[in-house]
Amino acid sequence: MTRTLNWTKMEFRSHMPECRLRFFCFIREKRDGSLVDLLAGLVRLEIYTIVVNFIVAVLTAFGCLIGLSITIIVKSPKCLDYWEETPIYQLYPRSFNDCTDDRDICGDGIGDLPGIIEKLDYFSDLGIGAIWMNPVYESPMDDTGYDISDYRKIHYEYGNETDMENLINEMHKRGIKLMMDFVPNHTSNQNSMFEASIRAQMGDGELEEIEENKDLYLWIDGDRPSGCELETITGILGTNDFPNDACNHCDIDNKCPNNYMSVFSGNLEEIIPAWTYHPKVDKYYYRAFGHFQPDLNLRNEKVLKELNDILEFWMEKGIDGFRVDAIAYGLENEDWRDEPKKDPVKEGFWGNLHHDYTYEFSTFHDIIMGFRQIMDKYSTEPGVDRMMITEATDSQV
Repeated sequence: MTRTLNWTKMEFRSHMPECRLRFFCFIREKRDGSLVDLLAGLVRLEIYTIVVNFIVAVLTAFGCLIGLSITIIVKSPKCLDYWEETPIYQLYPRSFNDCTDDRDICGDGIGDLPGIIEKLDYFSDLGIGAIWMNPVYESPMDDTGYDISDYRKIHYEYGNETDMENLINEMHKRGIKLMMDFVPNHTSNQNSMFEASIRAQMGDGELEEIEENKDLYLWIDGDRPSGCELETITGILGTNDFPNDACNHCDIDNKCPNNYMSVFSGNLEEIIPAWTYHPKVDKYYYRAFGHFQPDLNLRNEKVLKELNDILEFWMEKGIDGFRVDAIAYGLENEDWRDEPKKDPVKEGFWGNLHHDYTYEFSTFHDIIMGFRQIMDKYSTEPGVDRMMITEATDSQV
C-alpha cells in the first residue's frame, strides 16, 4: 500500500508583542488525522519563546545595572587623600599651651609637647585632621627653632623624646596626623656637622675625615673684615667661641666675596651680606639667612645622605609628613657670580637684586624628589600616604 505524507506550513507569532518574532512549524498530516506531531511542535515553540524572552529580560536588566553603575560613579565624590580634604592646623609650640603637670617644663610660660597633648580634644572638636608643627628640635633658639643643632633631639624647653612619642600616639588615637617642619637648607652654627666642617677646614684630624667633612658647608676664600675676631658667647646650649659682629660686615671695607645679600634684610634698603668670616678657618661661609645659620652644601653626597637619614628617623617614629622649609634657597651658582640689580642706581640690598643665582637655582627640584622618595618608601601600606609640602615664596606675588 502506498502512503502519502502531506506537509503543511503553519506560522505562529510570539505572545510578547515587543519581541515581534516569527516561528515556523511544519506539521505532518497523517492519514489518520493524529495531532501528536502538532502538539509536539507547539511545546517546542513555547520553550523556545520562554528562553528568548528570558535572555531579553537578562540583557535588559544587565544594561540597566551598567547605566546605574555609571551614574553612581559620575555622581559620587572623588576618593581624596586626607591632605586634600582635611583642614591642616599650623601650630607654633612655643606659644600654644604650657603644660599643667608637676614637671620642670610646666608653668614656665613656654608652650611644650605635654601642653599640646592636653589640648588635642580641642582639635578633634574643630574637625582638624592634620597638624603642621613648627620646629621642636634641639636649638640655640636664635631663630625660634629654625637654627637646628640636632635634628634627632627635642629642645629641652619643649620636653623630651618620650613626650614626642606620646604626642604622636595620642594624635593618632584621635585620627589626627602630624607633620613636622624640616629644614634642609641650613643648620645652627652649633650643629655637630658645622663643627666637624670647621675642624676639617683647619686640617684637624685624619686625612680621610678631613676630605669627608671639609665641604659639608659652603666655604670661600676672602680677606678678613676689619675688626673680625672670635668672641666667647654663652647661650642656652653652653659656652663657645663665635665670630663677632664685625665678621658679618664685609661690606664696610668692600671685602665680600660677591654681592649676595641675606634674606633677612628683605625689601628693606639695608645692606646685610650673606657672608660671615670665620677667624679659625680664615674663610667666609655662606648663609642665606642669619649669621648663626650656615648653609649646607646640598651638592655634597654625605649631606644628602644625612638629611635622608633624618627623614627616615622620624618616619620610623610615626610622623605622617613634613613641611620642607626654605628649600628654594638650597643651591647657588658654583662660580659665585654677582646677582644683577633691578635698579642699577640704587644700592645692592636684597630687594634690589634679581636672585637668579641663589633662589630656585639649577637642579634643586632633584633634591626635593630625593626627599619624596623617602616619603614613598613609607607609603607602601594600604591607606598610608606620607605627605610632603615644600615652602616657596615670591616677592612679586
